[in-house]
Amino acid sequence: MLPPTDAREPRRILYVEGNVDGTVGGSFFSLFYLVSRLDRSRYRPLVVFRADNPIIPDFHAAGVETGVIPARPAVVLPTPIGRIIAKAGNFLRGFALEPWSLARMMRRERIDLVHLNNSITRNHVWMIAARMARIPCVTHERGINPHYPARSLTLGRGLAAVICISDAVRENFSELGIHGLKLVTIPNALDPEELRVTRDSAQVRLEYGLSREQPLVGMVGNIKHWKGQEVLIRGLATLRDRFPEIACLLIGDTSRDSADYERHIRELVKQLNLVDRVIITGYRTDVADPVNAVQILVHA
Repeated sequence: MLPPTDAREPRRILYVEGNVDGTVGGSFFSLFYLVSRLDRSRYRPLVVFRADNPIIPDFHAAGVETGVIPARPAVVLPTPIGRIIAKAGNFLRGFALEPWSLARMMRRERIDLVHLNNSITRNHVWMIAARMARIPCVTHERGINPHYPARSLTLGRGLAAVICISDAVRENFSELGIHGLKLVTIPNALDPEELRVTRDSAQVRLEYGLSREQPLVGMVGNIKHWKGQEVLIRGLATLRDRFPEIACLLIGDTSRDSADYERHIRELVKQLNLVDRVIITGYRTDVADPVNAVQILVHA
């Protein structure tokens, strides 16, 4: 994929995190673990985010160069003729003007490889830009989608590789009858040293007003519909009579586009009389501590 490494000059790799609202999730940490452990004698990373976020200082502390290139919001015009004009303008910007600008940046930075951090359903302008700049481009595929738009598949087939984080992700393409993508499975790496417990269970429980004896379940993940927090809440309600003291930690942030879902979860908690049993922690940098405090960890 890349030309043979010249020992005198490390290869320049551009990593792009496509999240547009700055909410930090698993893809951010996966990217951090990857770039912070690259052999700097062979590779020199540049990480670009689409929005400022609280994990950028961690990249800097690891000696990784970063930048923020905000995503441009789509133009919306309310009238019928306005919608036609807006659609044409957004198409021109997304398929020509913005990719051309990004391709110039890639050439200026002497990029050897573009590595997109999310999915073939995201970062399309970067795929087009890499092709304009004649630079190999790969992307991670981190989820199991029930459907892939035609545009995503067309651009995805032009990538040098689609990196699936599990065989299940890879097999999903076959189950959907999708072919022509250069798929490779590379599981996410995890350094146990990054997940050290810094406080004991009792301290974490005290922080949330919970006793040592209370049955406690937990779920890690940003508050999003597809992650299944509602499944856990409804399950919790069925256990309340049998375990009247049971409590739950929902450990994760909420992005702007999931604010309605968080409101739905909070309203559901009220309806099911679980207000004093369900705690939404918000963004945590010490995930190992609340995970250590729970007795059952749920993936819904």
